[in-house]
Parts: sequence; C-alpha cells; structure tokens
Amino acid sequence: MKKQFKALLLAGFLCVLMGGAASAQSWCNGTGTWYYYYDGSYSPYYNNTCHGWTSTGSGHVFGVKMYWNSAGRTGVQNYVSSGKRYTHDITDLNNNLSATGTYSTNFPSPYVDFDDDNGNSEWEEAEVTVENSNFPTVGTQYYIYFWYSWAGASGNAGNVAYTPAMSEQIWYTSDKWDTYRYDKGLNRHYTKTGNLFDGYSKFPSDLIFQEDENEKQFERRRFEEPLSVDSFRQQIEAAGIKVRGYALEFEVESEDGPQIVTVGLVPTADEFFPSATLQDVLSTLPDTVTIKRFRGVVSYYFDSASMSDRTR
Repeated sequence: MKKQFKALLLAGFLCVLMGGAASAQSWCNGTGTWYYYYDGSYSPYYNNTCHGWTSTGSGHVFGVKMYWNSAGRTGVQNYVSSGKRYTHDITDLNNNLSATGTYSTNFPSPYVDFDDDNGNSEWEEAEVTVENSNFPTVGTQYYIYFWYSWAGASGNAGNVAYTPAMSEQIWYTSDKWDTYRYDKGLNRHYTKTGNLFDGYSKFPSDLIFQEDENEKQFERRRFEEPLSVDSFRQQIEAAGIKVRGYALEFEVESEDGPQIVTVGLVPTADEFFPSATLQDVLSTLPDTVTIKRFRGVVSYYFDSASMSDRTR
C-alpha cells in the first residue's frame, strides 16, 4: 500500500507539470553575454552565462544559453562528418565546486559526463556531448544547466570556465567521448555566498582536458524507449542495481518549436524520485517553454561493483 501511495503521488506530481509553462528564470542573479567571443569554427557566436541557487539556497546552479549561425553550423558539421561531436564543458578552476549529477539541457541526444580531473574525489568538470549528427539548428536557443555543491577546498571564490569543444571516440580510453579540440575558455568569477560575476575575468583559460585515470567509472545504460519511473525502478531493483543517477525526457513547446528537454536526477537516501529537485530543475527553463508531456526515464548510470548479483 505504501509503494502504491507513493506511485500515486508521483503520478499526481507529473500531471501537475503537464501543459504548464515553466517558471521564469528569476533565480538567475548573475549573467553575462558575449557575441563572437570564441575562435573555433564550431563554437557558438552567442554565449550567455548564468548563475543561480537551488531552491534551498545551499547549492549553486551554473548555466549557459547559446546560439549558432550558419558558419558555426558548417564548422560543427565539418567535424561531425568524420565521427566527432560537439561538447560544451563547464569546469570549476579552483576546487571549490562539485557537480551533484543534477542537470537540464535541450541539446538533442545529450551524453552527459562528470569528471574528477585532479583526483580529489570531486566532480569539478561537467560536460554535455551532442550525439545527434544534425546539430546544431541555426538560430535555435540551446541551453545547459548543472547543479553544484560546495566543496570549498580553496577559499570562498574562484572561476568557472565555459569551453566549447569537439570530441571523438577513442577505443582505448574509459570515457565514451574524449576531447579532440577545444576553444579558449570563457572564465566567470563566482563567490561562495554572493552573486556570480561580482567582477569577472574574460581571458583564455589554461584549462587542460585530462581525465584522472584513477577515477571510478560508472556503467551506463540507455533504453530504446522511455520507461515509466515505476517500471524503471522495478527493473533495477529486480536486477540488484544501485542507481547513481538517471535521465528523464520531457516534450516541450518552445519559441523554436517542439523540443525534448533532458533532466538528470540523483536518488537520495529518502527519495528515489526527488520531486522537489525536479521542480527546482524545471524552474530553470526559459519562460517561453511549455511542458507538453513527460516521456519517461531514458538512461541511467551505476557502479557495477555494487551490484548484488555481480559475478566474483
């Protein structure tokens, strides 16, 4: 009965979301816009960075909106033709922030990855690779948002680098996508408790895209068709899998037409489906976006070593 009641609550919560317009980005209290800042042929010509807070005010949200023109699309497609894909990276340069695994993006067919670049057990790097080979559409607004907790290893302030890149698949590495080429980073200053961009630095970063080989790698699975949250949970519980994070898809209507928005969630000790976090994530969507339908769970990642039925 308890499980059934929780299922009804979840269904009711999702029904409330359907057909409603997303909340405006009033939380975005630090912004900055640059046109033609980047040099790469594959890079966006418009780049609008944003900082906000979680609903509790205890966590940071870093985001970016971007557009491509026809030259930029041609630049991306020139790499896509040889099997490479566009990646947008957000990295903390000061070991203060760690990505929580929660995110939102309207990139088509996104592959989201989190990396510990220096072996300090924090995810200071978060990135999205666009696996869709038709990306980008000229004039369409694309966006990504990542949620971060405060690790606070080096003080109360630092910089995050927003970096466009092209990625490739290399068979002998642990990641699915590895950096092939990257542009100069756009560094934005942040503080622990104040608004982002209370002062900023606009200069090329010395960021090196190098993964820590000792980092624990997760197994990833993607479904051919989206599953309901209940079906997904039943399947992974039956398999003895401890899920570290999963992705949901929503069909939305935007000023650029119909789109799919992908949201990443992380189960907590109390909630497998953290509804308050989802509501927080959806509040970051542009106020021109209307949610039409919840499609279901599309992928998840887990630590294979924690599986109860793992062969030893």
